[in-house]
Amino acid sequence: MYNLWQVAGGKVENRESSLQAVLRETKEKIALDIKKDECVFLFNDPAFNCDVYITKVPDYQELQRTEPEKQGA
Repeated sequence: MYNLWQVAGGKVENRESSLQAVLRETKEKIALDIKKDECVFLFNDPAFNCDVYITKVPDYQELQRTEPEKQGA
């Protein structure tokens, strides 16, 4: 996936809500700190058993690849 972006994602851990997983996985995968009140639930995709959220990246934060070996870099 060279020179392309893909959605940060992962799995919900035990006793974790999908929103909590979004906050954790976003921090782990792209080193982005987002606030839960800035995340908007869009929909659940039953075909993939996943919840989809959207947020705005603050201007002062820059996306980073924290696991390039898992991203085809």
